Amino acid sequence: MEKLKKIVLLSMGLVLFLGFSLQAKEARLDKGEKKFRQVKSYTLKDFHFNWPIIYMDIVSFHTNESDGKHFTLPERVTFYTSLKVGQTDKFIYRRQAWLAKAISKADYFWKKQMHPSSIYVFASMRFLEKGDGRFKAITEIQDIRDMFGRIDTEAELRVWIMATDQYAIGIHSYKKTARGYRVRFKAKGLGCHYREYFDYYDQQGKLLRTKVLKSYRIKKCSPIVL
Repeated sequence: MEKLKKIVLLSMGLVLFLGFSLQAKEARLDKGEKKFRQVKSYTLKDFHFNWPIIYMDIVSFHTNESDGKHFTLPERVTFYTSLKVGQTDKFIYRRQAWLAKAISKADYFWKKQMHPSSIYVFASMRFLEKGDGRFKAITEIQDIRDMFGRIDTEAELRVWIMATDQYAIGIHSYKKTARGYRVRFKAKGLGCHYREYFDYYDQQGKLLRTKVLKSYRIKKCSPIVL
């Protein structure tokens, strides 16, 4: 039973971590507001890279139980793909596992603990550049800024939020503003709590402010308990 609970918990965590959400009913969009597309629908043309990128993907993988400071990986690492743009030959598993081990550090920015377990999930943004056959991975937030430059497409905005706000769920829609973007989040959490709010970003990805629209406990709802 305990093993089953861990599997369910990990599966739910991976789903949320990869950019999916537990959304409530559809929200009415304001003038100029657009709903985000599914992450897997983006292509290479949806990004305006500063670097000569010919392939990029985002994958997640989980660690063994950890104290949050030291991480080890399962004997066979399983990679869950949330985004893949461009085309390339199939990667050698050994290289993928090496990159996963290289970023499994306490100071790495894109990770999340799967409470109440002590298992962590890491996300890795990997890429190939034209004329360079080396398969590499982003290691710092600044690397994403350098790769994107100014955030000027929906796909770049979506990936940026995935990378910088791992605990956000319910990303729904966005609207361009004078300084950047207004992003709407609306979701029903696992504990029967509904929250809808706007996050405002500039074109460099800086979070300017948050405006809460609705926040309440849903009536006649049973929370999910693991």
